[in-house]
Amino acid sequence: MRIGGLILALGVAILSLGVVSINTHEATTFVLTDKPLNMSIPPTARAYINVIENITNVTAYVIINYNGQSSIVEAPNTLLLTKGNYKIEVYKEGYFAKVRKIINQTVSLPCGNVTEQKIVNQTIYITTSNTTYPIYIHLVIYKMNIVEDKLLTEIIGSILFISGIILIALERINIL
Repeated sequence: MRIGGLILALGVAILSLGVVSINTHEATTFVLTDKPLNMSIPPTARAYINVIENITNVTAYVIINYNGQSSIVEAPNTLLLTKGNYKIEVYKEGYFAKVRKIINQTVSLPCGNVTEQKIVNQTIYITTSNTTYPIYIHLVIYKMNIVEDKLLTEIIGSILFISGIILIALERINIL
């Protein structure tokens, strides 16, 4: 086989890589708990997620961190995913509460040390981190390209294909 046939075959192979993609739906469901859900979407994938709450009267919120930016999303919601790293976690609501705390203090007196108790009022911030209702994350990958840049692959494949045809023609008329 001469070089023209090899370049033609290589051009056809690269051209077909740019045209082919996997279009089957792959879906999975995650239950969001106290631990965050981490996922990485490659640049060749096309996917979306459905944030689904259990049928209750409670509104569920999740925090979606994408490449350092976070947003709060109310369920139910559908989001398209682009390439990058995602961290999905339950939104931790918080509230202020007044509590009384007993503090033991040792006081030095001339007759000896005495321990006295003081009641101190404090305001603390309480976060609710335990989910009492399930939140489902339904991930659907609906398309997976073989290559990241299809246009560049098609251009390179076309150039190699045309170059291979020209080289085969030149080899046949014995110029090369």
